[in-house]
Amino acid sequence: VNIVDWVNLPPEATYDIGPIVKRVKKQMAGGHGMAAIAIQKDSAAEWGRGRQWGAELAALYVTIDFNRLTVKKVKKWYEHNANNEMYGFEIVRDGTQFHNIRKVVACRTCHGSGQIWRKGQGQAKCGVCVGVGYLDAREAEDGSL
Repeated sequence: VNIVDWVNLPPEATYDIGPIVKRVKKQMAGGHGMAAIAIQKDSAAEWGRGRQWGAELAALYVTIDFNRLTVKKVKKWYEHNANNEMYGFEIVRDGTQFHNIRKVVACRTCHGSGQIWRKGQGQAKCGVCVGVGYLDAREAEDGSL
């Protein structure tokens, strides 16, 4: 396993991620093994720097936001296609463990933003998801939320 802690790309050179990923793959022993490459991501952006260029060569591309992991792309899957699925989690034990990992879905009321428009008040926190933007998938499916 090869871990590249992070790749710093200037915003105007996002297309440069492709050659960087190719170089990391080439330097791995005969192309065997795994490389985990962390790319900076703006909290409001859907993709990391390099946008979809970063996913083009990846076998697995995930984004991590506050307490949520989104599987953007799984190139080869077997029994379950996890593309575009989201998982919620908490980090415990001083940041050393993931806890309460569960599938989540975007809130249908606020469409994942955590905010709704209230006449006369403007933007307000969504009451269904309590401003988080997503709900546990099981609760959303059984209609309890």
